[in-house]
Amino acid sequence: MLESLSQIALALLGTIGLVLLLGYIARRMQLGQTGDGRELKIVETLHLGSKERVFMLQVGSRRMLVGVTGQQITALGDVPPENQQEPFEAVLGQTLQTHVDRNLAGETNAPV
Repeated sequence: MLESLSQIALALLGTIGLVLLLGYIARRMQLGQTGDGRELKIVETLHLGSKERVFMLQVGSRRMLVGVTGQQITALGDVPPENQQEPFEAVLGQTLQTHVDRNLAGETNAPV
């Protein structure tokens, strides 16, 4: 009886040890990861209220502004490559002005 309990305990410890060893190896080799593993990055965030924010997102070399409220997410527009070095507030102002101009011209469903 004591011999079978020791065999079970040894098998259990061996299994746990194998799982820990494989986890360590996977982390060291960074299996399944490329770089930091993210394609989407939040470059800047501007809080407009308790639940309202504007984000500048980057996917690869493309940057865009997105408005987020408690009820919806709205694409505000792309940031042209020539404007990507400008301060966030300047880019936001230009994009929002373009958005307002389109709405005033009656292009409410125009692509951003």
